Amino acid sequence: MKHARNILVLSLILLTAVPACAQDYTKGILDRDTVIEAAKSVTTEAYPNADMVVVDGHVIVQYNADGTSTRWDDTVIKALTEKGKRSSQENGLYFTIPYDTVKLTLLEIIKPDGQVDPINITMNSRIMVDPSQMAMNIYNPNRKVLGFRVPGLEIGDMVRYVYRRQTVKTRMPDAWYDYELAQYTFPIKHFVYEVLGPKELPLKKIIVKDEVAGTIEHTTGEKDGLLHNRWEVSDVPRVFSEPSMPPLSRVVQRVRASTIPDWQTVSRWYWNLCEPHIKTTTPEMAEMVAELTKGLTDRQAKIEAIFRWASQKVRYMGITTETEAPGYEPHDASITFENKYGVCRDKAALLTAMLRLAGLDANVALIHADIKKDREAPDSFFNHAVVAVREADGSWQLMDCTPAITKQLLPSYLCDRSYLVASEAGDDLATSPIIPAEENLVHIETTGAISEAGDLTLQSVLRFEGINDNNYRGYFSRIKPAERRQFFERVAKSIVAGATLTRLSIEPADMQDTSQPLTVRMDITAPDVLVSSDRCSTMQPPLVGTSVGMVNFILRSTGLDKRTYPMTTDMACGVRETLRITLPDSLGQAVMPTFTPIDDPTLTWNRSLRIDDGQLVGTNEFLINVVEFSPTQYLQLKEHLRTIEYNERKMPIFAGPASPSPATDLVGPDDDYVTLDRRRIYTLKDARNWTLTASMTKKILTHAGKTESAELKFSYNPAWEDVKLVKATVTAPDGTVKEVRKEEINLMDAEWVAMAKRYPAGKTLVVNLPNVEIGSIIHYEVKRTYRDRPFFWMGEIFADFNPIVSKVVQIHAPTDLPLTVHSVAAEALTATKRTEGATTIYEWSIANQPGLKQERMVPPLWSFAPTVNASVGEWSAYANEIDTVFEAAAGKSKVAAAKARELVEDLDGDDAKVIAIRDFVAKTIRTLGFSVYFEPSIDELPLTTITPADRVLADGYGNPTDRAVLLTAMLRAAGFKPELVLAISIPDVHGIHNMLTQCPQTDSFTVALVRVTSEGREVYLNDSDQYGALGATGYDRGLGLTVATAQFRPIAAAPDRRELTELTYNIRLSAEGDATILRGRRWRGDTFGIVNRMYAEMTPEERRRSHQESISRISQSATANGELVTDFTQYPAIGKLPVVATKYAVRDGDHLYLKLPTDLCSLSLPGTDKRANDVYWSSPNRQTGRVTIELPEGFTDVLLAPPDIDWQAPAGAGHVRVRVTQEANPPRLVIDYDVDLKAAVIPASEYDKLLEIGRRLSHPSARTIVLRKSKP
Repeated sequence: MKHARNILVLSLILLTAVPACAQDYTKGILDRDTVIEAAKSVTTEAYPNADMVVVDGHVIVQYNADGTSTRWDDTVIKALTEKGKRSSQENGLYFTIPYDTVKLTLLEIIKPDGQVDPINITMNSRIMVDPSQMAMNIYNPNRKVLGFRVPGLEIGDMVRYVYRRQTVKTRMPDAWYDYELAQYTFPIKHFVYEVLGPKELPLKKIIVKDEVAGTIEHTTGEKDGLLHNRWEVSDVPRVFSEPSMPPLSRVVQRVRASTIPDWQTVSRWYWNLCEPHIKTTTPEMAEMVAELTKGLTDRQAKIEAIFRWASQKVRYMGITTETEAPGYEPHDASITFENKYGVCRDKAALLTAMLRLAGLDANVALIHADIKKDREAPDSFFNHAVVAVREADGSWQLMDCTPAITKQLLPSYLCDRSYLVASEAGDDLATSPIIPAEENLVHIETTGAISEAGDLTLQSVLRFEGINDNNYRGYFSRIKPAERRQFFERVAKSIVAGATLTRLSIEPADMQDTSQPLTVRMDITAPDVLVSSDRCSTMQPPLVGTSVGMVNFILRSTGLDKRTYPMTTDMACGVRETLRITLPDSLGQAVMPTFTPIDDPTLTWNRSLRIDDGQLVGTNEFLINVVEFSPTQYLQLKEHLRTIEYNERKMPIFAGPASPSPATDLVGPDDDYVTLDRRRIYTLKDARNWTLTASMTKKILTHAGKTESAELKFSYNPAWEDVKLVKATVTAPDGTVKEVRKEEINLMDAEWVAMAKRYPAGKTLVVNLPNVEIGSIIHYEVKRTYRDRPFFWMGEIFADFNPIVSKVVQIHAPTDLPLTVHSVAAEALTATKRTEGATTIYEWSIANQPGLKQERMVPPLWSFAPTVNASVGEWSAYANEIDTVFEAAAGKSKVAAAKARELVEDLDGDDAKVIAIRDFVAKTIRTLGFSVYFEPSIDELPLTTITPADRVLADGYGNPTDRAVLLTAMLRAAGFKPELVLAISIPDVHGIHNMLTQCPQTDSFTVALVRVTSEGREVYLNDSDQYGALGATGYDRGLGLTVATAQFRPIAAAPDRRELTELTYNIRLSAEGDATILRGRRWRGDTFGIVNRMYAEMTPEERRRSHQESISRISQSATANGELVTDFTQYPAIGKLPVVATKYAVRDGDHLYLKLPTDLCSLSLPGTDKRANDVYWSSPNRQTGRVTIELPEGFTDVLLAPPDIDWQAPAGAGHVRVRVTQEANPPRLVIDYDVDLKAAVIPASEYDKLLEIGRRLSHPSARTIVLRKSKP
């Protein structure tokens, strides 16, 4: 059974298939009613681990005496999950002309209730050239795929397809062979495979491999005068794929059948196919062979000389032009020699021909690059061609000239593979020899010394052999010399943290010179390699062989505790290393570790360390001796890996000095982690270029700390910044150290990248730390390089919501570079300044800093915690630099200017013109996120990325800065004088604005607004869209830097466009407590645009649902009493919600009582009983409200009403007022609310006043009204 897309891999291996029998099964083989009945038992309960199940399938193959055949396949698959549905919706059937064709004859969906939905095959299928072959540099237009899709498929549905594959030409004449998988990655409930053939061409070989007991039954006989074989498969469990397992076609239950009597027959066929093409030699070929072998007397030297030429001079590329056996038949050797390109079979035929010209007995050989074949059933299913040269003892020396750069004649990844030499007499199937690990080593010799200061110098020589030479040489040949150096810089840092590569040489200089072994010489230095305390020192031996060599990379699929299938490594290889490090005299007596060696047929590992005459002498050996681990061997491998992991933690211990233990009394019950050490060193090259070297060591105390700290994220833009993770380790509570692996480091794009190709892509380096648990110690080091920035600045906070044992910040600046420094809570810091040569070193440190209390509504930490801001910039210079670039982008905008004039041509009044331009930009220029916070701001990209207005208009997108460019250009064209303003929304409380302006920092003012005067008032644009009210801004009361003048000014919305919440309720009560209610709203300020957009973009159904939700928030008993009104054609906008609510008030005898709505007079309060930090109100809170209750007749006696409130906020931050008035004519009760609170910082010492107003406003008395029926 071959399920369409899910057997594509098998289809590629097969290269052939089997077509249809004489009977026509266009409408299928299976009985639909039987399938529907069987599917009832196919449920997620019955198959909990399956996404889809083969409910039934039936394949009938009839082959002819010449090997041609017809195959009918009728398969029904049931989708049980979303994934199963997705997998079944798109499928593909591969075929190759002129061998075979495929026709889909039936495609349908069968619903759970038995309903059948036919799928239009013409509309939902398409034949195309297989594009996957291009990845292999093969271009065969006759390699096709019939793709088809199944629209409308749902979970629980079955998809049924019937197709006919007709083989009209065989690869191997007068032979038929096939295999069928009878087990797959989804369960098979029932499946039948039938093969019918003529008596004159009987099946010579029939086998079932890897049989699943009790699931398959084979019967033989005759049917309609043909030999008949039938296999019935039932209830086969699914296969669960395992990492690095062999292909399914080698390990799962499968049926193989062949009319070929033996492999010698296949060998002779391929000999006859290739020989005419091999014999097409030319005098030019003979001359080349003579030139290549000139002066060589050694037979092997001649082979290698000719091999190197064929490997390196003939490019791998395939264009199929053969007619007899395309895909198997090689080009004429002379053509390949002349064209200098070909695929494996073409290069193999050419090499064979040239070797024969040199007097060698050479033949082409077929090999399967992926598996060892089932030798019991001969076939011609091979996917690669190599060359075999006869040795004196009659054996074959295999060689693969397909790779352009290869030191090995036969790469180790072709070891232990089935191959068949094409010969006139016929050869038997054989297995390629395993090249032993001893021939695939990296030999490493390392010497070095550690200074008294603990600095390391190291010299290593690496000699690559076998597959290590092949793979590294091939990689180096594809990259530039500079990239090779970068590669070994990374290697150096993986050997020793912070290492620098000081010298590198790679030989041979020409990677194609495979006559010389690949040899690398590298020198590295690394500071402070010793881990020391006042009682001892230790170090990790700098073993290069743990980072270089294929052996370090082929055992990465060992996560399973046990396996069902073998684990392949594809090669046997290893590393051998010697180490000799001269130690400083100050290191005391050493305690050297002992290591447990491993030496068995699959794996060899050994390590030694000793002290010899003041030197640390060591050896390191690691060899994988097999190319495949059986499931039993895998269990032993797991034990070996545990032993190796434990041994690799071992280090020498020297007598020596120790640092004091970190303070433990800092840690409180609320702390999630403690920062043991944090160091940040800024090294300034000049005012615009610098590096930051940062390290952090923290101990995890809680699960929350673990969750917060398990990932490191470093955002940057490579256009002017580089980030390099130097080291990251996690030390478990038991002392086990885990280093971050390459696969745990990912480089992600910023959220806006895909939407803005014009800008250099922002990146985030994400490091997933391994094995983080409570008690773990995390250490990481990162280096950031800043290039061509507007100016250097730094903002460092020396406090956190978790304790800090030690934090040190340094700035190394040229002495002649003036530095502005502004500190907050400087008394908590230790500050020094010293000069070393031409460098001034500034240092600030703090020790044993307790964690701040984690609370809501805390002011920005930099406004009150120990903080140092430093800068070499000046606001005037920065503003001038921006202004120059911005003006160049906004000027000379012909298209934008013309569009602006067109927009305002017939408009009267400045406001109308400004709105027209604003709305055009908002509708035409796509933003890069949901808000400005998701877009790259002006400080996140080089100023050179500021784009001319016409380009912004043409591209149809832009970040806030580019949108400001376009707005400016268009407003100017319309006669206005716009100004660029860089804004920050933080209000001026507690002197924050003064802090922001004293020490220039580019991240302080990042949002580009455009200020323009319209009808006598200033309005700000670029922070709202076409739905906003002109004159409103979300940056009201923030601070702006006017770029053209380099002046700071508070940002102010137009007086009538400031935020104000207005809410009214008119409640008309009946004597029984029913109410007619009209809730009224007015929307002003920035909220006007937000709510306008919400309602404008609702569909009618969405608006209907929103209306219902609003009604239910008033009362669950309420119903609509008219349409919802939202009118944004006026300012302020008006909203009206009329409802009626039964029993809104409670009637109890002579009493009638109710509670006021809950959305009145809301304050933003922390909500806790106590407060450690000041409370930060980050924005004003302005509300007015009125509740008017029309009293029912006879109920005018108000027994209880909310009390009046007149509360003055601490720190002069405003007031809250509530006034209750009873009116007689008409009888009603009126409650007025007035809240006017400024942005403010409320001292923690006055927090009790916030608690008091919160209590008063939330108390039931503030919402309860009790009426009593008046006496007549």
